[in-house]
Amino acid sequence: MSTEKYIAGAVASYTTVMSTELNSLASGNALLGSTQLDNSSAGDMFADFSLKLASAAFVAPNFVALFLYPLHDDASTYGDGRFTSAAAMTAATAPTPYWVGNFALVAATQAQYAEIIGVPLIFGAMKPVLWNQGGVNFGASLNTLKWKTYNRQNA
Repeated sequence: MSTEKYIAGAVASYTTVMSTELNSLASGNALLGSTQLDNSSAGDMFADFSLKLASAAFVAPNFVALFLYPLHDDASTYGDGRFTSAAAMTAATAPTPYWVGNFALVAATQAQYAEIIGVPLIFGAMKPVLWNQGGVNFGASLNTLKWKTYNRQNA
């Protein structure tokens, strides 16, 4: 009988994928990250995402949504092609096929740390989109989104 275990992927430790583009992101707006996450050669199965936000007066609804936009066959368009610059998004216009999870925030004036773990990955390239639903603009600096990848194997 074999036992499955997790092993490190191509991105074995947390690596920054969004930083300065998150600075001052308005509440209610979403933004496509500038860094492409390329899983086309490694073929890793899962990722964990870590969000750190500078201190701000966060209020309801208290979350930041993460979407992963796949690269289309035209090799230049990601997902539905929106949010190449910060733009408003509503629940009705959210690109649900690309949603992978929400980072829960605390309703308080403080720095925020949140994780989304066990995200299944596509075999190909993608970019993250973050939707600020923290009830306040992100701080002017010190905001980061990081990721690491891993797989399962039989031991």
